[in-house]
Amino acid sequence: MSTEINNNMHQYAEPQNKDDNTMAMLIYLLSLFSGIIGPLIIWLIKRSDSKLVDRAGKNYFNFLISYILWTIALGVICLVGYFFLLTQSNALIVIGFIIIFIAVLALFALSIVQFVFTIIACVKYMNGQEYLIPLSIRMF
Repeated sequence: MSTEINNNMHQYAEPQNKDDNTMAMLIYLLSLFSGIIGPLIIWLIKRSDSKLVDRAGKNYFNFLISYILWTIALGVICLVGYFFLLTQSNALIVIGFIIIFIAVLALFALSIVQFVFTIIACVKYMNGQEYLIPLSIRMF
């Protein structure tokens, strides 16, 4: 009983059709091939027709902006590590290498996570469920 309630919490109360689910899924699927253009076009055209498509578009742009911010933050950390490499102190050079190594690994992991969560979002929206990708900051 409780799993049935939890599963239905992510679905909208309004009746949905397969076209709404497909359009919401295409927002994420097209992002893999067309960057921001495909999702933006679908969201702008279909957002007034379906609450699911509107939420999918907003969640996608929350995800996109959030992951750009995470990438910038990791880039700044790499830059800090690089400045440590420019010093004459051996200890700071080692710390710089460690910082850069960890930040590059985090950037690599972030890119893999971004791809995997995009696929998960495609499946969730195809089933008519709203999905906010982890590490996304709600702005819209």
